[in-house]
Amino acid sequence: YQRRVHGASATMSLPRTSTAVLLVLCCCFCASLCGAMPTFSWDKLSLFAHCGSNSSVLSNATAKYFSGLGFVTLEKTMALSTPPAYHGAEAKIIAAAKLIKSFNSSATVLTYFQNDWARTWYDSGVWFESRPDLELHDRHGNLVVSPYSEHNHTWHAYDFSLPEVQAVWVNVSKVCVDAGACDGVFVDGYRWQIQRFEVLVNCTLEKQTQWIRGMNQATAVLAASLKKQDKLFFVNPWAAAPPQTVGVMLENFGWDLLGDIELLRREVKMHRYVAAHVYNFSNYETTLAGFLLGTGPNAYLGTGFDWENCDEWAVDRPEYSKPLGAPLAEADFHVGLGTIVATRAFASGTKVRATFTLNVRKLYTIKSCIWWADGTTTGNDCASQ
Repeated sequence: YQRRVHGASATMSLPRTSTAVLLVLCCCFCASLCGAMPTFSWDKLSLFAHCGSNSSVLSNATAKYFSGLGFVTLEKTMALSTPPAYHGAEAKIIAAAKLIKSFNSSATVLTYFQNDWARTWYDSGVWFESRPDLELHDRHGNLVVSPYSEHNHTWHAYDFSLPEVQAVWVNVSKVCVDAGACDGVFVDGYRWQIQRFEVLVNCTLEKQTQWIRGMNQATAVLAASLKKQDKLFFVNPWAAAPPQTVGVMLENFGWDLLGDIELLRREVKMHRYVAAHVYNFSNYETTLAGFLLGTGPNAYLGTGFDWENCDEWAVDRPEYSKPLGAPLAEADFHVGLGTIVATRAFASGTKVRATFTLNVRKLYTIKSCIWWADGTTTGNDCASQ
């Protein structure tokens, strides 16, 4: 989730790299941003990837594939177990970003960071571990520890109630950006209720309030800094997205397909970049139909299941090259007795239909078909249009 960090003081002197100004003819969907934007086209599905490679460095083949996507976010587990094992995430992410851009200098790459746990996989996390006075303590004065382990590691948390922590967090979250390798930051860990922040469960109400206020202040400073640099600020999850957000992830897209279609439509109308991550491959065909029913400008599909396996995100499925074209209209939803039939057509001639039927358990069964303009079909209900 989460600039070179040395020394014993929280005041860091970190190298900055000037941002090159790209002179391009473009129409930015977000008027306040113009720079290294994700690429989007209606010609075919626009895709994204979000992963780390864990046990290996990013392969040339995968990097080349990623260079042609709308954008890619490089996770905290990038080359995690390669030397220095479980350390140096910043340098590993920078190296992977540079490799991707070596195949396409216009590729958009985001670096992953987090607002909760100070993972020691990052140099910044190691630095915070040397400063426990800047880490969060519970109501009993003990350091807050993550309730779960990741690769047999547990973590302490940032104490955002401290202005010192806010300033350091802003700087360390965008190391890859300031190194000139990344085009933005993807921050994970936002929540829409205090009770949903795991780091705050055992803290006093006063500390919780101070932490939330400080985290929001740090977020605003980070977003403003990135905007000044013409860089991107993405977050997860969508439901707790700060107002400065320009991109969100819809994680587990397809688990509640009817609701997720409406959510995708809503986020598109907010003029954000939207990353719809398909987790459930047993319903891949119907989920793809649902994505087409809800998609809009700057909506991207991602179908990698494993966050720690970038090769899995580089699978070029047949549907990815199918002709699409801009939608002719919003999806039409026809509500009948116990059924909802949703349809949509695209400029290329591609059409999609999904039928949601309420069963005895008050759950929907879904049948769908995509009739591609090239004459092929995808789905389990393609007998007739």
